Amino acid sequence: RSLYFMTVSLFILFYSLISILVNIFNLPTSTVFEKFQKEKQIARKVQEALIPKNLPNSNKLKILSTYKPHSDLGGDYFDYIPIGLDKFIICIADVSGKGMPAALLMSNFQASLRTILRYTIKLEDIIHELNFQLKSKESGERFVSFFIAICDKKHKTLTYVNCGHPAPILKVDERVIFLDKGTTLIGVFNKLPNLKSFKIKYKKEYLLLCYTDGLLEAQNDENEYYGEERLKNLILSKTKDFNILNSLILEDLNTFKGNNIYNDDITILSIQSN
Repeated sequence: RSLYFMTVSLFILFYSLISILVNIFNLPTSTVFEKFQKEKQIARKVQEALIPKNLPNSNKLKILSTYKPHSDLGGDYFDYIPIGLDKFIICIADVSGKGMPAALLMSNFQASLRTILRYTIKLEDIIHELNFQLKSKESGERFVSFFIAICDKKHKTLTYVNCGHPAPILKVDERVIFLDKGTTLIGVFNKLPNLKSFKIKYKKEYLLLCYTDGLLEAQNDENEYYGEERLKNLILSKTKDFNILNSLILEDLNTFKGNNIYNDDITILSIQSN
């Protein structure tokens, strides 16, 4: 109920600000709101189109996704891109900021990635070009945290680069690895430092959990963060039924945060390969 009243209060405040601007500039009310709502609907449709509709769901490969935008428009993005019979790309990203500017920048980022993949699947080249395009568009203080991996089922390898993104958790061959190696955020520097991909080999199967910082940075009533360690312990104890893994994470998160609200978009992407 407190969340409901807070949401209503924020809407009233936003409505009041627009009303003040309308009165100051003597603008027709209906025109202002119609234009605002139309632009918002277009941006929402663009963002919905970015989300993969058909994810693998077989005994050999299962991918689960959960996306909870903080507002109508968010800055999170994830993708699954097949690149042949035995390979696929998995990626997740988070644009700085919220709302329409973040959503539109993310749509540009996704379009750039898809275009680059037509010419190369070398991870270093992909990230170099994404950084170049983001910097060349003069996005101001905007930047993107990004994780991308190529999964090769034939050779049983996972090759990845982490660009300042919260480290995905890989459970493989009785080990748990945080995939935190790579470089810094995309869009910060003209040339990304120490840009390098890393390869992990596995024997039988793996579970990969990707997420955005909205999950880790959720706080409870004592201002404690949900954090990596709690998430890791959950993965180690609750991975018998992969089909409900994302639901279990959200359930645990809701228990942890209590009456606090979410302060950011939350995306969870889980991959199980056998």
